[in-house]
Amino acid sequence: MIVKLDSQAYHADPALSHSRLKVIGRSPAHFRWTSDNGSPSSDALDFGKLFHASILEPETVSRDFAVVPEGIDKRTTAGKAAWAKFVEESAGRTIVTASDMKTAAAMAAAINGNEGAQDIVFDAIATGRVEEAHKWRDTMWGVDRKSKMDAVLSDGTVVDIKTTMDASPRAFERSILSYGYHTQAAYYADAMNASGQGMKRFIIVAIEKTPPYAIGVYQVANEAIAVGRVRVSEWLSRYVDCVSKGVWPSYTESLEVIGLPKWAAGKDSDGGAIVEEF
Repeated sequence: MIVKLDSQAYHADPALSHSRLKVIGRSPAHFRWTSDNGSPSSDALDFGKLFHASILEPETVSRDFAVVPEGIDKRTTAGKAAWAKFVEESAGRTIVTASDMKTAAAMAAAINGNEGAQDIVFDAIATGRVEEAHKWRDTMWGVDRKSKMDAVLSDGTVVDIKTTMDASPRAFERSILSYGYHTQAAYYADAMNASGQGMKRFIIVAIEKTPPYAIGVYQVANEAIAVGRVRVSEWLSRYVDCVSKGVWPSYTESLEVIGLPKWAAGKDSDGGAIVEEF
């Protein structure tokens, strides 16, 4: 059974999200610390929220975001007072700079000017399934899980919008692996299966963070999602094991022999083979 959540309930619910669970891939100790202390907000996260709202829910931007007024000098007494008044009046809204607001608007315009990206975004808005948050009970692992998807199309296609430094195909393949977008796809597939619909495809609209805000529209291959599913299962298994034992280890618990990365083993700095006797 799956339950839909509003944004506030989603963030308050302790169920496992993909972004939270994947920390256990670094170490259970990092997962436990993050769970106990939370992840601090950052300018990058705030801009991400602004950008997504500008694309998928533009009517919420003025309601949910406050732009820092020009000319406030927080080094002066008057500036400090003006800043305190602005923060007080902005209570409940995310504070962003005028520059970030301008950039988000320019990126939104770039997406609207790209035929493939525009069609996907318009379809998502038309179906009304944007920023859709779900919670479900994973009976296999005995844990509650949750997900928040940027958009779900009428045919069960899940859409995610990503900012990146390089949206070209070859570079973005590396981003899929580096940032775990394939495990995110597998996580969303589980959410869609719990809803009874199933995920038809996982599409990423990738847009570069700098002008001309170039765009790539990609469907993540089923083979990559299958690899992601294995990794998610490994994370869930590790989580359940740590909970049952009450132990959250870091990297090693005993002495280990360590050498070079596999790709570098047996090669010198120029790529030639090294023959050494010990």
